[in-house]
Amino acid sequence: MKDYADEIIEEADATLMTNQREQVNTPAKTTLLEINAESPVLNKEDADHYHRLTAKLLYLAPRARPDLLTVVSFLFTRVKSLTQEDWGKLSRTLRYLNKTKD
Repeated sequence: MKDYADEIIEEADATLMTNQREQVNTPAKTTLLEINAESPVLNKEDADHYHRLTAKLLYLAPRARPDLLTVVSFLFTRVKSLTQEDWGKLSRTLRYLNKTKD
């Protein structure tokens, strides 16, 4: 499944992986379950990108990365009302996956 994780990271590209250079040691902050109602809504293109990446993570997590199960489960519940905050949470998860892929 390492190749599949690499594929997810490659698809995430610069828009999600390099926006923030913060080092991450966990897939999510303790504020994962907090939702900011005032966060701007994602545009259609970003929402589609979010859906694809989250679906791929949902496939990967139970098979090879159980450390991602909680955050991926939460991210998947947000697909109907995506915001910039959700985008940031996905970004952090992908940066963690990239850091721990080996």
